[in-house]
Amino acid sequence: AAEGMFTTSIDGEILAINKSMCRILGFINLEDMNKSGHFKADAFYADPNLRESIVKTLRIEGEINSIEMSGYDRYGEMFHGEINMRLNIQPDITVIDGSFVNTTKRKQHEIKLESIAKYDQLTGLVNRSHFEKLVGESLESNRSILEDNILLYMDLDQFKLVNDICGHDIGDSLLKKITVVL
Repeated sequence: AAEGMFTTSIDGEILAINKSMCRILGFINLEDMNKSGHFKADAFYADPNLRESIVKTLRIEGEINSIEMSGYDRYGEMFHGEINMRLNIQPDITVIDGSFVNTTKRKQHEIKLESIAKYDQLTGLVNRSHFEKLVGESLESNRSILEDNILLYMDLDQFKLVNDICGHDIGDSLLKKITVVL
């Protein structure tokens, strides 16, 4: 996908935007965006403080590079990307010129991989490896605090027989039902 390009005023009014950036935000063009009432850049940031922080940095350093950001398009769909901006000081106006590389698909894959690495895909419960990490962190953080920890450990006796006799589909269904009850 092509790089999104934009120009905003210091206070966030979108002054110019290319077609790629319009598509990312869910619009046809700048006129379509202005008609919808979405003409301030702040409206698209998932973190309402990020743009303010970027503008502060721009005032000091003049540019920012490869800042990861998330936002919402006009339909409320989340997008992710890397943003680059520079302060463009002209005699009559100071603007922010920026570019945006859409990384939404990559971010979605990262989120899915993280979920696969931490959770059992059948039950949705934390897997053994992530569970052990969480327990270790909990014990370590509570070491200096007199606080009770409770651990519930369940072993489903003869569960292998359920899979062997009734089939894995029935065993999977039973695990899902137990998960809901817990």
